[in-house]
Amino acid sequence: MPDTVTSLVRVLRFPPLPDLPAAVRGQRFVAVEAAVHADAEEVAALLAPLRALAPTVDSMRPMPPAELATVHGDPPQPPPAFGESVLLAELTEAAVAGFLDAALAPASDALLSVELRHLGGALAPHVPGDGLAFAVGIVPVPEAAAEVAAAAQAFARALAPHASPRAMKNFTERAGDPEAIYGADLARLRTIVTAWDPEQVIAAGHPVLD
Repeated sequence: MPDTVTSLVRVLRFPPLPDLPAAVRGQRFVAVEAAVHADAEEVAALLAPLRALAPTVDSMRPMPPAELATVHGDPPQPPPAFGESVLLAELTEAAVAGFLDAALAPASDALLSVELRHLGGALAPHVPGDGLAFAVGIVPVPEAAAEVAAAAQAFARALAPHASPRAMKNFTERAGDPEAIYGADLARLRTIVTAWDPEQVIAAGHPVLD
């Protein structure tokens, strides 16, 4: 893909809950999402191979940047969930095959969404990886947490051979290794926090000081 495209593919498993629309209730889908900054002719050419697959739903359309937050279909209020992410060093054939095996494995049945995000391009100087794999499951009741967590962690372990030593801060949902999250910026961040907020009044999801 040219640098004008950011895309992801995800496996969606909708539980058989009565409050879900009948069209998706208890169903499984493969979804492809993309943001393309190009003219209509180029966009049509890029999307043609996807549209040739006769998708169940085709929601690709022109939209202003302010609407991009709606593309992923996240609920307006965050639900209780458990997720794991793996920053992939390279999107090799082996890494993609590993993602597919993990995403479609029976162990992933407890997960609502398993996705592979396309990185690189303008992100490359700041994010040391070509792709990001993310698995998440809804935890409607506390008793469901163990099964969802086990599924997400099994997914992450399966992709460990293809992982970058770094982590992507936006998708690291629990306290992690600051060096993996911040990389070369960690020393500078520690200097700033020590000078300006030594008592750590500002709460950080991923603190830089011990």
